[in-house]
Amino acid sequence: MFLGATYLFEKIGEERGVEADMRTCFPEIHKEVLSLAYYLALEPMSPMYRLKRWVYTHKHPCGCEISSQRSSELLPMLSETVKMDFLKKQAKRRSETKYLFYDSTPVSLSSEQLKQVKYGKNKYGDNLAQINLALLLWQSTGLPAYYRNLSGNITDVMTIENLLKGIEYLDLGKIRIFMDRGFYSVKNVNRLYNGHHKFVIGKGIA
Repeated sequence: MFLGATYLFEKIGEERGVEADMRTCFPEIHKEVLSLAYYLALEPMSPMYRLKRWVYTHKHPCGCEISSQRSSELLPMLSETVKMDFLKKQAKRRSETKYLFYDSTPVSLSSEQLKQVKYGKNKYGDNLAQINLALLLWQSTGLPAYYRNLSGNITDVMTIENLLKGIEYLDLGKIRIFMDRGFYSVKNVNRLYNGHHKFVIGKGIA
């Protein structure tokens, strides 16, 4: 049985309070979700149906079988409210630092089932539809303070409103945000000022 990598994940989770906060936010399924997260991190190119075999060959938090059907049931249980509550608890553990980086990246997909998959400005030029993943990261650790999946046709400059709503919900307080010029607009500068946030943003064309 393989246990080296999962043991490392376990210790990181304990040190960062990940397992404890997951147990608080979704106690009934947190071990299954952790096992699923281990699998996705260690086997990023593997389909979900191989999870059933993986759980028998690796030490993991759940310690039991997780079928492909069960994994499909778990993901919808993690509502946006539950995920944001988890991020809020994690933010409290890192309140000693207030410097964060904000950026977004496209994730190309060929799926026609997801509503957020749209054609937009694709940085990779692969002519595929995409979703946009917006990330706010703690400068000190590189860990996510906030994330949001956005429609693929939403430009960077249009994401600031969602970001500020997330900051308010997470109760991050007065933070310092660094972002590139793709997020620059007069409206966004005014939003940040009105929210009394300190920020550094690349100067673009308003």
